[in-house]
Amino acid sequence: MKFSIFNWRISEDGFTPAPNLVRGFTSTPNKVMVRGFTILEILISILVVTIGIVGIYYLVATVFIAATVNSDKFLASQLGQEGLELARNLRDQNWLQENDWNVGLIDCADPSVGCEWEIDYNDSALSAFQDRYLKLDDEGFYNYDTGDDSGFKRKIIITEQPQFLNVRVEITWVGAKALSTQENRYEVEENLYDWR
Repeated sequence: MKFSIFNWRISEDGFTPAPNLVRGFTSTPNKVMVRGFTILEILISILVVTIGIVGIYYLVATVFIAATVNSDKFLASQLGQEGLELARNLRDQNWLQENDWNVGLIDCADPSVGCEWEIDYNDSALSAFQDRYLKLDDEGFYNYDTGDDSGFKRKIIITEQPQFLNVRVEITWVGAKALSTQENRYEVEENLYDWR
């Protein structure tokens, strides 16, 4: 009966050193067995590395697209807010000039259905909506006159109600700056009253 405990072997002759049980060595000293990788091990390693690299690439691309989409949505929300503020400023100018509070806001064929307007920070009055892009000028301001097309359109719809004016601003743009052809829409709405 023979069995090994650690590096010693118990046999009928007593305790004798056991052969080296570490992988890669033989029972005879000073002879090292060299063992390489099999083709299967190499293929599995390449597969694991490839899956990792593709996963990282997909993650980076997804983060890039999400950042662009979020940037466009944020910009659309700011353009919508600016549209509301421009309409509110026209109402406030009417008060300061002691005009009726809704002068210039509902000058269309049927204000109860809704008047479609456009305006930028350079304008002192609303103009009919022409379905054109806002332009971004060299100073970073959005307008309809100078600069490059921004890809964003802003429509201000003002509907007359018995006690107030409903102002709805629609911002539309296509995709995430050429990453998609899907039209995106952002809307913001507010009611203007004759309150001073």
